[in-house]
Amino acid sequence: MSHRALSSQQFSTAPREGYVSEPDVSAQVNEWEPGHYYLRNLLVHREKRGQGIGTRFMHGLLAEHDRAGTQVSLHTARPELEKWYGTMGFKKTGEDEIGTRMTRRPR
Repeated sequence: MSHRALSSQQFSTAPREGYVSEPDVSAQVNEWEPGHYYLRNLLVHREKRGQGIGTRFMHGLLAEHDRAGTQVSLHTARPELEKWYGTMGFKKTGEDEIGTRMTRRPR
C-alpha cells in the first residue's frame, strides 16, 4: 500500500492569504477584519486571458472561503467586470473613489 504525503492545506479550513498565485494567475488576499477578506490585484497573464484561468482560480479561492465561512470583498474600476464577479456571487455594495465595491458571502 502506498502512502502519499498530504499538504497542510488539504487539512486546513483557513483560506490562503497574502500573495496567492497559481500558474499564469495571481492575486493579493488579506484579512480585513475577522471573517472578512479583501481581494485585490487579480492578474491573469496577458497572453493567457480568455482561457478561463481567472475563473478557475476564483472558483478555487472562493471554495476555500466557503469552507472557512468567510466573506470576500473587492473593488473594480471596470464596469464590465461587475457582471463577471456577479456570476460568482459577488453583490454590489457601494461605490467610492476606487470604483465599485462588491462582496460575496460564503455559501
